[in-house]
Amino acid sequence: MDRIHLIIQSIFAFCIVSVDEFIVLLLFFTKAIAAHHSSYHRIQQQYNWDEDNYFEDINHVNQLTVFQIISGQIIGFTIIISISLFGSLFGFFIPYDYLA
Repeated sequence: MDRIHLIIQSIFAFCIVSVDEFIVLLLFFTKAIAAHHSSYHRIQQQYNWDEDNYFEDINHVNQLTVFQIISGQIIGFTIIISISLFGSLFGFFIPYDYLA
């Protein structure tokens, strides 16, 4: 029963900690989308381009921005998990008296 309680508590703690991360990612994606829409209207008015050619050009730039956001999220999360795993494995080699 204690293990089930610990697992549920761990999942709940992870979800609570990830809320701020979700908000930051939401801001990054909102900024990327807003930049796309504002530049679209500005360039369309300035050069009077048709939509098909513009979206071919601008989608490449937006995919790169979204790619950077997603890859940064994955790399950052991997680094955090790796450091935590290293710390927990390092605890096996240090006597318990020094850790507690």
